[in-house]
Amino acid sequence: MKNPLTWLLLGGVLATGAMLIALRAAPAWDAPPDQQIRGQFWREHWYERGAPGTPPGYDRRFRVNAPETSLHPEFGRRPEARENGLMLIRAEEHLFQLTAAEFYAEVWGGHPGTANKRIMINGRSTYFLPRVGTEEGHCTYFYPTVSLRLTDLVNGFNAIQFAVDQGSTFWGHMLVDNAALRVALADRHPDLVKLGLDGFAAQVQAEPLPGSAGYTL
Repeated sequence: MKNPLTWLLLGGVLATGAMLIALRAAPAWDAPPDQQIRGQFWREHWYERGAPGTPPGYDRRFRVNAPETSLHPEFGRRPEARENGLMLIRAEEHLFQLTAAEFYAEVWGGHPGTANKRIMINGRSTYFLPRVGTEEGHCTYFYPTVSLRLTDLVNGFNAIQFAVDQGSTFWGHMLVDNAALRVALADRHPDLVKLGLDGFAAQVQAEPLPGSAGYTL
């Protein structure tokens, strides 16, 4: 990972080892354009499997199991059953200088029938991931974004505990391929002030071309 103090300016988007993204309106990362009434810089802290200070994994992929897996006569003896669903994401942030936070993940929805996919942040709030058809018996892949309370976070290693229920499947199980904590920086955040980006705003104006189906930006 790059030094978190090293910044790159890439076409109006700031990046660090944690990655900083511009022009999103807190707290909704994917809000429609008419709701994005002001610029907002977001920084992403990505999960790194096997990074120093994080729990060891028994499988190369991050797996989450229903409780019944531990004593299942067949699956309970597999290495996947040793995975406890605990993810640590390091986010060194001064929480007083943030305005919003989100959790993002890239998830294989689980064996069809797996139910109640959810996360708990630092032993505080529990958030259910959206239903996308897994409970109804479909094999799914989805990219959930969950708005978090700032009081759920800590300055340092944040513990995200995943959990699922057996539901109607033969093995309650899901995979997480990528995950990140996103935090929205306050307008006068020192990192923005240092780069002269406090108060930054951008606007795109589209005007129709005469006699054409195109637009001028």
